Amino acid sequence: MINVKSNSLDLSGQWSTFFVKKDIDIKLKIRPYLSEFGGCISKQANIPKKGFNKKFGELVMNYILEDFRGVGVDENTPLEPTREGKKNLVGAFFPSIFDFIMAKSIELGKERINQIIEVKEAGHGSR
Repeated sequence: MINVKSNSLDLSGQWSTFFVKKDIDIKLKIRPYLSEFGGCISKQANIPKKGFNKKFGELVMNYILEDFRGVGVDENTPLEPTREGKKNLVGAFFPSIFDFIMAKSIELGKERINQIIEVKEAGHGSR
């Protein structure tokens, strides 16, 4: 049986820390990833269902990476969390930061789903 605890799914981002080196880190605000988003993004971008491609990765990353801190063009110019800024950030630390963001986003998605539904094993006589 599935018990619905809430009908509202929180899709706001959560701050996480990505360590570039032991004492150098970047703060990332990551939104939860739900598999439904992948399907929507694929349809909107006319991306074939088979396989992952660069365009799909960029679109997903643009959505799930909400904001970031601690990265700049130079000491006085922070990198802005625009589509291009996100692309530059992920490209600079690819693949480790991409893997970190995706893993954290999927984990958040599972946590958020578990906050709104509860699955119980059905006993004898249950429907």
